[in-house]
Amino acid sequence: MDLRRGLLLLAITLLVVAGVSSLLRPAPESSDAPAPPPAAPDDSSESADEPRRIKFTAAAGSPLDRPRPKTVEAGTRVILTVTASEPGLVELDGLGRVAPAESGTPAVFDLLVDRPGRFDVVFKPTDGIDRRAGSLVVEGPATG
Repeated sequence: MDLRRGLLLLAITLLVVAGVSSLLRPAPESSDAPAPPPAAPDDSSESADEPRRIKFTAAAGSPLDRPRPKTVEAGTRVILTVTASEPGLVELDGLGRVAPAESGTPAVFDLLVDRPGRFDVVFKPTDGIDRRAGSLVVEGPATG
């Protein structure tokens, strides 16, 4: 008798779950409506405002290593990312910006440099010798 009651309770539970899930299922989208047309690009699109993305790696090695500098025009917005395999600080020499970096968590800087110059990207590990990860060279006339 208890087995029959258990099976009946299980069957009722399954029916209730099936009914609730069918009510909560999203309605299928109508295929009759046309898809909206893609936005037409124009001269004032946001692509001109897109930041320049620059990446450096603070690789272990000699502090005398000279990575190639990355060059941008003055007034360009730059997202500068520095990855490291060990914990430490990344400093943008001459810009007064510092951010922590470690394995899996890069240092990220959102910059708008409007003066020309060469700005070294220096990685300062917590245990070790400071080393240059690269240089950001800003070219063009000074603004401001």
